[in-house]
Amino acid sequence: MTGFLLTLLRLSLLGSVLGVVLMGVLHLLGRRISRAAGYYLWLLVLLRLCVPVWVDLPILAYQDMATVTGTMVMTGQNTVTLPAQPPTDQGGQTTPPAQPVTPASGGEAVTAAPTVDWRDVLNAPALWFGLWAIGFVLSLGRYGRSYRRFARLVRRESHAPGRLALEVLQELDPGGKIALAVCPAIPCPMALGLLRPTVFLPEGVEDRGRLEDILRHELTHLRRRDLLYKWCAAVVTSLHWFNPLMPVFRREMARRCELACDEAAAGNLSPEARRRYGETLLSLAADPPKGLVVTTLCEEKEHLKERLVDLVKGTKRGPAALCLTLCLTVLLGSCSMIGGAAMVTPGLEEETEVPSSTSNVDDLFTDAALYDLGGGLTLAIPTDIVEDTMVLFEEDLGDGSEPVFPRVYHRSSYEAAIEDFDAPMGFLFSFFRYDQVGYEQNYLAVHGGTGQTIFARDGEWYYGMAYPTDVQFYTADGDQDTDSADYRRWEYVCSRIPDIQADFIVRNGLTPYDGGAELNQPFLWEGKHRYVEVHSADYAVSLTLLLSQPVTQGSGGIWCVEGSFENNYGGWGRELPYGIQVTAAEYYADLQAQVDQGHRPGLLDPVQAAMDWYREKYDAETLDGLTFTLMEGAPAGDLWSTIGQVAGQAGTLESLFYLDGDPGSSEGRLAFHNPEFLSGEVRWYLQTFVWMEGQGPETIEGEAVRYQTESGDELLFLEEDGLLRITIGDAVSWYRPAYAYQVSPYDKMLDCCAALAQEEDPFTWEQTDAGMDALSAWLEAEGWKAPTEGTLQYLPLYARYHAQTYLENGRGQGSGLDRADVLVLFAAFSADAPQGEGTYVFWLIPDASGGWQVDDWGQTTFPDLAG
Repeated sequence: MTGFLLTLLRLSLLGSVLGVVLMGVLHLLGRRISRAAGYYLWLLVLLRLCVPVWVDLPILAYQDMATVTGTMVMTGQNTVTLPAQPPTDQGGQTTPPAQPVTPASGGEAVTAAPTVDWRDVLNAPALWFGLWAIGFVLSLGRYGRSYRRFARLVRRESHAPGRLALEVLQELDPGGKIALAVCPAIPCPMALGLLRPTVFLPEGVEDRGRLEDILRHELTHLRRRDLLYKWCAAVVTSLHWFNPLMPVFRREMARRCELACDEAAAGNLSPEARRRYGETLLSLAADPPKGLVVTTLCEEKEHLKERLVDLVKGTKRGPAALCLTLCLTVLLGSCSMIGGAAMVTPGLEEETEVPSSTSNVDDLFTDAALYDLGGGLTLAIPTDIVEDTMVLFEEDLGDGSEPVFPRVYHRSSYEAAIEDFDAPMGFLFSFFRYDQVGYEQNYLAVHGGTGQTIFARDGEWYYGMAYPTDVQFYTADGDQDTDSADYRRWEYVCSRIPDIQADFIVRNGLTPYDGGAELNQPFLWEGKHRYVEVHSADYAVSLTLLLSQPVTQGSGGIWCVEGSFENNYGGWGRELPYGIQVTAAEYYADLQAQVDQGHRPGLLDPVQAAMDWYREKYDAETLDGLTFTLMEGAPAGDLWSTIGQVAGQAGTLESLFYLDGDPGSSEGRLAFHNPEFLSGEVRWYLQTFVWMEGQGPETIEGEAVRYQTESGDELLFLEEDGLLRITIGDAVSWYRPAYAYQVSPYDKMLDCCAALAQEEDPFTWEQTDAGMDALSAWLEAEGWKAPTEGTLQYLPLYARYHAQTYLENGRGQGSGLDRADVLVLFAAFSADAPQGEGTYVFWLIPDASGGWQVDDWGQTTFPDLAG
């Protein structure tokens, strides 16, 4: 927590410096660079304010090196260190002063008497973190609340536009992606909505020229995702609400946004049209409501003069301006990476030997310091890191019948942080244990939570380890050089933690247990399961609820919600009754008994059970506007653990074409061998799908995407009905999407293949354009008809395969050419083509002049390949 606050302050300072410098530079450059460049350069400031990545410049320092030492006391026959200030746990709560226990069997704990010091209270990280969190919530809540209220007002007061406005919109937005409405309550035109963008016009705009100017301006905003940009700025402003420069930066970004939008919207207009555009700005000049994340035609009246001057004089957009923009981007980007200075003493070369972490658990049994935790438990710290650690107990052991789990710190980081700002750092780990109720409430119900893992059991108890979620290494001079001897020693100490955990299991007679495995099970309760779909009229609320019968199966069994899936964003969440003092099994058994006695009959209906859950979960007084639907089919639950079991192995991702169930007759095959990267990609592309158990076809036909591992496990995504076949060992399972998605799982995985092919593609856009020009000239010279409109394409996904075929089995065999010398293009032709109707592939190679020439061509087996 302390590390988070310090990092936030550092980011705020660095971002402020960069923002002030950028404002000064842009003011000096004026119109020498494009307004768009000046607008998007502010992204560097937003990134600097958010991303905790930087480098420290080395500075020579000719001074003595000082070391920080702690206060040492003797307890029995062991030396321990008393902390100068109370430690802080990972939640930021200050704990009473404590000290390590004597690491010897039979020794007594030594605990300092608690004292109250208001300086400690005022210096507590929890206090300052709480103040920051309150400010963040209030600031971001103000943006969200104001936007929501204003959006509701505008949508409530708006009405359909006239025919002329719709005609102009159709001309400027032929795709019909943007909605249009008229609202008498707004002073000037504006755009609202990230997911459903709508342009709102004030009442009385009926001139066609005015409508063209307004809509051209607002559509430019929406096409460039300026609303998303402004929301990002609002979030960053809220993160740094304490920084007085943030409102200045946000206003400057809004000003640059309007200038850039004018430049893009009016850049290609004639002088007369630009004059009319300026007159439109003047005629509709009005300040929009403050603090709203919207885009408007007139952001602030005070900047109108600057915008009108830009319309008359324009901005630089030639090669010189581009070169200046690139130089400025590189310079500011480099400056944004500087995070401070690191003192380097010349001539000092300290070599500290860091032992390799080759010790095993057996070493700890005979070569470790032992700490009695009470309750029959013992913690062992290997002697090779005893001097590097501090074992701090937060309370007295008492009679020893119940265990007290200490917090283990990195000694030098702890002491340096206490010396510098009276708060500890260097937290390494702490053991804890849950009973069944605690395990369900604090682990399963929060999907594992943050900074904790469950690793062992002993019947009644689940044993876990708490670990830091940020880097806790700290030195007195603030140097965190990862190549330094101190940091390498820290890494070695951290590498011994798994050995300590393994020893704790064996030494205390525990049974290893993987809590994460239970989190990743498709279902929490065995038996029958059903899906209930929940949505609002506009689908802003859209959930898939997984219901189970936890006690009695069949018509007399109650239903409970055990999982929820956010359809708009993806991701399963585990659902358990919250705040109960008994296990979930006991809780549901009691509910079942009540139902058996004639009470709460609604729990026998999965839809009614889902409604009850929704009311309690979201504290909803009414369910008006929500639709609950029981879905047909057998749920597959959280299928990602099963998919990830395959996608996490080394294997090959392929685009195939099955013919009579045989993938060997495929074309367009594409293979990748990067399992570390691929598992995350597969999860990203499939994260929004809910799955049902499915039935496979008798014979697999047509397009498919397959991921096959070296062990033979397989994921097969079929174009037919979006089916998925999972093969693990000898087990084969079929699944189908729970909804009629517009984009199927097969389409998503084909997109994944295409994206991977694009990343490794050797050709630039200029090269492919030149190849298309060369092919068009060749077709004309050879007497071919022009290709069907829109079908002349370069498709990296299939070009990769066809280029390889050309080099290994075609005319390119033995030619000395490589992949970067073979450009493959596709085009579809009508029946009057020389070889008849179909889709053709053309192989182009470099000619003597450095351009492209057609070397071979043929018809593909995929009639829709280029479509």
